[in-house]
Amino acid sequence: MKKTNDPKNIWQRYPPTDNHTLQAWNAADEYLISEYRSKFPENKKTAVFHDRFGFLSGNLDNPQLDVIVYLKSQQKAVVQNIEINNLKVDYRFLTPFDEYSGPKWEVCIIQMPKSIEMWEIYLKMIHRFSDEKVEVLTGFMTRHFTENWIGVAQKYFHHMEQSKAWKKARLMTLSGKKEGVDTGFKLKKLTFRETDFYQYPGVFSKDKIDDATRFLLENIQLRTGENKILDWGCGNGVIGKILSGKDQARDVYFLDDNVLAVESVRKNTENGHLLWEDDVSVLHEKMFDVIITNPPFHFEYENDISVSLHFFEKAVEYLHSGGRLVVVANRFINYKTHLVKWYEDVQIVAENEKFVVYECRGLGRRFI
Repeated sequence: MKKTNDPKNIWQRYPPTDNHTLQAWNAADEYLISEYRSKFPENKKTAVFHDRFGFLSGNLDNPQLDVIVYLKSQQKAVVQNIEINNLKVDYRFLTPFDEYSGPKWEVCIIQMPKSIEMWEIYLKMIHRFSDEKVEVLTGFMTRHFTENWIGVAQKYFHHMEQSKAWKKARLMTLSGKKEGVDTGFKLKKLTFRETDFYQYPGVFSKDKIDDATRFLLENIQLRTGENKILDWGCGNGVIGKILSGKDQARDVYFLDDNVLAVESVRKNTENGHLLWEDDVSVLHEKMFDVIITNPPFHFEYENDISVSLHFFEKAVEYLHSGGRLVVVANRFINYKTHLVKWYEDVQIVAENEKFVVYECRGLGRRFI
C-alpha cells in the first residue's frame, strides 16, 4: 500500500473547494497513522471515525476497515480518494443508525470532531460494538483542545492519556471500557410556533431553532401555485414543514448531507421525500416552484462557502420557469455578488443587522 509520503498519492477534497489553502488532511491525521502503524503492526480489527476525506482509511495499512460516516459527502470522499490512489482497502461503511454484527473492534481511530455531540455519538458506538480491551486513538490539533472532550470520554472509559505535541497536533488514547453506560441516542425536542420538532444529536442548531431560520420564516411564505418545494440542507425539517403547513397539495423534498438530520426529519413529518445526499443532482430532472435554504458556510473549523456556491449554480437547473430560490444568510457573506452570476433577478426581501433573505429568479444569466 502506498504511504503518506508517496509523491504519487493524490488526496482530493470532496465536495471540491475554491479555497486552495484547504487540504484533505492535517497533522493530526498523520500523527494517528504513524502511531497506529507503530503500535499495531498486525492487522487488528479496526474502525475509523470522522475520516473526512479518506486520508486515514487509505493510509492505515489495514486491508479491512469499518468506516463510520454520517455525511454522504464524507462517504463519497473516502471512495474517491481510495480509488484514485489505487489502494487495496476492503472497507465497509456504517452510519450511527446501522446495527453491526461483525467481529468486535479492537482499535478505533478518530479524527476528533468539532461537535461534542458527534464525539459522544462515536463513543457510544464504540462502546456497543468494540472488544472489552479496545483502544481508542483520537487525533486533534492542539489549538482546538477543550476540556469538554475529557468530560464526555470519562463517561465511557476509565483511562485517558495525552501524547506530546507533534506539528501542533496531539493524540488522546482511551482504554478500559466502563460497564453499564447508556449507549442510546436520545431525541431532543425543540418547540417552534407551537409545533414540536425532534432531532438527533449532531444536527445543526442543537438547542433551538437557529436565528437565521427564524428570520427566514418570519419574512417568507409560499404563494398560491407553489406546490413543489425543495428544502436543501434541511436540518430537522423545520423550514419545509412550517412553510408547507397542512396543505396536502404541496410536495416537499427534504435533502441533507447529514444522515442524522434526515432521520430527524423522519420523526417530524409523515409526508415529504427524504434524501440523504449532498448533491442536488440526485434529483435528476425534477423541477421545483421554490427551492429554499439556510446554507452552510463552514465545515468543522474551516470557513468555506464553496459548497453553497456550487449549489446555487446547480439550483437554476431545477427551477420551473418563474420559480424562485430563497436563501437566508449572514450579512457579512454578501452572497448577492455571487448569485447575480446565475440569476437574472436577485432581490433582498428582508434584512436586519445579522441576516439577509435573498429571492432569486430567472435563468438568463446562468451561462455567464
